[in-house]
Amino acid sequence: MELYIQFACSKCGEEVYFKHYIDDCNVPIPGSSNDDTGEDLITNDCKRCGDNRNVIINYDLSSAGFFVANNDALLVTDDDYTLKRAYINAIYSLNELQEADVNYTDFIGRLFFTHSITILETYLSDLFKFYINSNFSCFLKFIESSKDLKSEKFTLVDFLTNKNLPLQKVNSRLDELLFHNLGVVSALFEGVFNLKINDVIGRENRSSLEKLISYRHDCVHRNGRTKNGENIFTDRDVNMKIFDEMKRTIHKIHRAVLNLEIEINSN
Repeated sequence: MELYIQFACSKCGEEVYFKHYIDDCNVPIPGSSNDDTGEDLITNDCKRCGDNRNVIINYDLSSAGFFVANNDALLVTDDDYTLKRAYINAIYSLNELQEADVNYTDFIGRLFFTHSITILETYLSDLFKFYINSNFSCFLKFIESSKDLKSEKFTLVDFLTNKNLPLQKVNSRLDELLFHNLGVVSALFEGVFNLKINDVIGRENRSSLEKLISYRHDCVHRNGRTKNGENIFTDRDVNMKIFDEMKRTIHKIHRAVLNLEIEINSN
């Protein structure tokens, strides 16, 4: 008997996936003892953060299942698995940038800085995709707020032959969005959550983020120079402040959306 085990580390968000093989000879025969259930213990060390956890496998003749001791993991069967993992992974990734023991050259500084923007962008993408796919009201609001989707047309035959077509159209549009464009993100907050991003993260923080995203564009597309040819320098001290700002921004957004208490569909 084999059991597929999948969960994510509750400290860093790293996904764990492996097979566990149960020896048929070890499966208890019903009535042969006081305990008709077998148990295996696996010690798992997270490859990313090193956290140690125990995975307990229970099994009998017909089935097998597992749980992680002390609930020290994010289970894919949890309705909010994707949301929790997105937040934990984003914060831990920024901590990794802050704690990295490297020789801080200008190149490394620019590399770490641009990656911090990517971390924010990925978190925002995961956040909106999660709620739009998990709540029908958010799904409809996104369609209504999208000029492209609102005018999308398909025939009854198209729908009957592919009932997932509306969902596919929505996710295709989500994949096209640039989540480092704060104009796009602001429109999504208002359209899907009825929140103003300035109220969530603060007007000054938004202005600062817009400047940082502009610098990120120069680092990626102009090799660290502005349109005027001026060099962009991001030393360790500057980056530490930026990473802290990113973490505060992600935390404010996460708390604001959680406070909406949006119902999550389990299917």
